[in-house]
Amino acid sequence: MRWWYTGDLREADPIGHRFPNGTPLAVKMAESVEIVDGGCHEWQKARNRHGYGIVVEPGTRRTLLAHRVAFALCHEREPRLGVLHLCHNPPCCNPAHLHEGDQKQNARDTIEAGRPIGRYGTVT
Repeated sequence: MRWWYTGDLREADPIGHRFPNGTPLAVKMAESVEIVDGGCHEWQKARNRHGYGIVVEPGTRRTLLAHRVAFALCHEREPRLGVLHLCHNPPCCNPAHLHEGDQKQNARDTIEAGRPIGRYGTVT
């Protein structure tokens, strides 16, 4: 079931989508974050090498980025572009800290925040 990028959330109903033990996806997401200073909802489970939270899609072995799942659950649609962090905190899944944008906007936000970009931490 590919509700996060097909756009048909009504068909898959991510709120009702359950893990094999019966836990709904939305509940699993809520149980997997810790609210920290600044209002970030930091993902407390597995993370990829870049620090972004990852969750395994219920019933499959596909890994999804937790902040994209949080965006989809909150907006009841899959993101059309990238999901960018206003807080510049990769493990954050707070929907209030997430917005859609393209790669150019992401690079601009990164430079404005004073964070290095590019493979070797330089502006490319």
